[in-house]
Amino acid sequence: MFFITFSGVGSDTGSFSKILFIVTSIITSLGAILYTISTLAISFQYYNLVERKEAPGLLQKVENIN
Repeated sequence: MFFITFSGVGSDTGSFSKILFIVTSIITSLGAILYTISTLAISFQYYNLVERKEAPGLLQKVENIN
């Protein structure tokens, strides 16, 4: 998108420009998906380590309420 916008390429773009646009769009989408997955994995690992170290389990907290 950046390439097409700033290069002044109109509707008569060549096949190379269209292929470049498709490839960069796919790479950008994959990057966003991988970023989301890695962020979720890191957060799960963090809370797993907190649970192991401090043991603030939810069931224990519920038992303390009763």
